Amino acid sequence: KQGQLDKLREQSGMPDSKSINLEGEIRLLKQENSELWKEFDEVSRRLSRDVERFKAEIREKLRATMENFHTVQEEYSKKYVQGWSEVMPVLTLGEKSKKTKNGTKNEAPPGDAFPAPADAPPAVPSEDGDAPITTSV
Repeated sequence: KQGQLDKLREQSGMPDSKSINLEGEIRLLKQENSELWKEFDEVSRRLSRDVERFKAEIREKLRATMENFHTVQEEYSKKYVQGWSEVMPVLTLGEKSKKTKNGTKNEAPPGDAFPAPADAPPAVPSEDGDAPITTSV
């Protein structure tokens, strides 16, 4: 539009209705452009605020999730260690009883490492003679 106005001014020298109309259109377009840029800036600021708010919310949710994960892992680790601490003495007793069969001294305490409950079915010796097999009655 500005190029058309400049061309008209060069040709006629005097302002005519066509050049006046073009000047009005140019002024309106500049005003509209200015308003659109203001709206763009406002939307950009709003979007930036929303992105920052979103980041803060996600950061807090992620922190809470990681804290929960840490707690669960810590509990699992304690149970894991406890499980092995209960199994290791039994395994040690089993190794000691195997040494006894091979001619070494039996250092295992008398009695069963896992006493059977009162209502348990009777135990039958296994084929290899190691540990009894429990049978259902």
